[in-house]
Amino acid sequence: MKKLTLLFFVILLFTNCTKEVGKEVYNLTFSFNTGERITTECLVYEKSKKYKSSTAEQVLASESAGKIIYVEAQFYTTEIWGMSFLKTEADYLAGISYFHAPCANASFAAGQNVDIQGVMDMYGSYGRKWRKYTVEEGTFTFQWTNAADYGETNKVLTGTWTLKRK
Repeated sequence: MKKLTLLFFVILLFTNCTKEVGKEVYNLTFSFNTGERITTECLVYEKSKKYKSSTAEQVLASESAGKIIYVEAQFYTTEIWGMSFLKTEADYLAGISYFHAPCANASFAAGQNVDIQGVMDMYGSYGRKWRKYTVEEGTFTFQWTNAADYGETNKVLTGTWTLKRK
């Protein structure tokens, strides 16, 4: 009976410890093909439960929970950016979202400090060890929609992204 109880405890421990729950900080880096780099800290949510982030809670409470992860970052003190990623059976993450972030000395904006806004779509192969997600060379496309605010025309920017737990 003790062996059965121990086996049950081990199975319970391993099944509950494989979901990311927004407690560990990750580094999220966007490297534009034009040379700019935006790095921020973020949290990754995977398990449907109560969170301080009501958005993460709502996203993961949907019927597709288990097939998505939610990444949340804060580029500004008053605004939180979040993106839902679909997890494919081939270990890829794919997501699309509105994106708003500061970018200093942007070569795509004649060296200006800009506040870029637009639509970001991201795709990348991920690795996973226990709860920890890692994306080494994901790709993104960013449709810069507020370029006119900086005397530029709207542009499509591309690059790579990484996601690593600190």
